[in-house]
Amino acid sequence: MRITSALFLLLALAGCDTTLEAAADVVVNPDQGVDIGGGVDQLVPDQLPPTGLEVAAIQYYPMQHAQVDDCGTSMCAIRHLVQEAAKEGARLVLLPDHVLGGVGSVDTMPLVGDKPATDSKYRQGSPVKAMALLADDEEVTLVFNVNAGDQPAIKYHTSLAIDCSGKVIARHFKFQLLSLGELGNLTAGTSVAESCFDTLAGKACMLAGMDAGCIVKDNKVGGTDCTQHGVDMLKDFAAHKPDIVLFATAWEATGANPVWQIPIVMKKIATHFGAWVVGANITLSPGQGGGIWKPDGTPVDTYSGTTPKVVYGTIPYKTP
Repeated sequence: MRITSALFLLLALAGCDTTLEAAADVVVNPDQGVDIGGGVDQLVPDQLPPTGLEVAAIQYYPMQHAQVDDCGTSMCAIRHLVQEAAKEGARLVLLPDHVLGGVGSVDTMPLVGDKPATDSKYRQGSPVKAMALLADDEEVTLVFNVNAGDQPAIKYHTSLAIDCSGKVIARHFKFQLLSLGELGNLTAGTSVAESCFDTLAGKACMLAGMDAGCIVKDNKVGGTDCTQHGVDMLKDFAAHKPDIVLFATAWEATGANPVWQIPIVMKKIATHFGAWVVGANITLSPGQGGGIWKPDGTPVDTYSGTTPKVVYGTIPYKTP
């Protein structure tokens, strides 16, 4: 099916889908309007689609769950924050690093194409199943990370993208592990082949935390912050030509060295790839922060407070 510019814009009305797969369900009827997934919608001015993909970066630290609608658990708080983002119109929602369990936790290794919400191999109450159900319920594409593995001795820091039907559409294995806690407990990723997925705003690709270490250090190999493996993996990542980098982190660098401070880190990621950056961070201490950055490094909206918050942005559609 050939997607014209006009039809491309109509895809914004195609349910909750942020991807080009929505095109398969859209049929134009010149007499009746637009048939989306079997039902006819008459196009009226207030139904015209937005100009871009609405994204949300959740800034949150697990111990702050009581600050979100008096929640008694972190999962309750995450659910409320994702629901808030969905109500505000977000179609793509990013969670920070390590908010669904520490380094010692492990979940079933998801495969692209899995539907954890209904698949019996995912235990009831597991983070992956819970997030798949949440993405389905709120009709958003949800990006988050867990530690996952199918063997006791091998587990990866795994970022997942689950679409609005609860299906895994991409996964990323963190390839530059942090010396504090991750090295020795997790396995470094060796491929970024499944790190990206297509959206109406272009290709979105996932990075996590110290994956950006070599960008910060201008590819100068040295120490655990930037290894030759990290340099090589970033080259493979760049070959995907991402339009959007989804950067989940638990970045606590608030010291005197400005090169590691979040506004500079996010700007360097944006300009390194020439891509939009959606950054979700924990809110443990002031000066960490996250937000949305344009490809030239200009911030759209940022936050560096110590209470949970959702930051929003609109990324223009990448029309044919």
